[in-house]
Amino acid sequence: MAAFTEAYARSSGADLRGLAVWDLCTLLRPAMRTLWWIDDETERAEKRERMAWFLGEALERIERGV
Repeated sequence: MAAFTEAYARSSGADLRGLAVWDLCTLLRPAMRTLWWIDDETERAEKRERMAWFLGEALERIERGV
């Protein structure tokens, strides 16, 4: 996905500095609901771990201004 985003930015000249904020917004709303409907604890833990990674990546990019 990163390669696609970089290629898009190069070819379009679009300013993607706010993309991390949008990534964060897209995560937060479903994150609050998703874990409620997963019955399997292993799957719930995997989703929680993936959401935490995504959140960390978005926050890091926001801090760097990328």
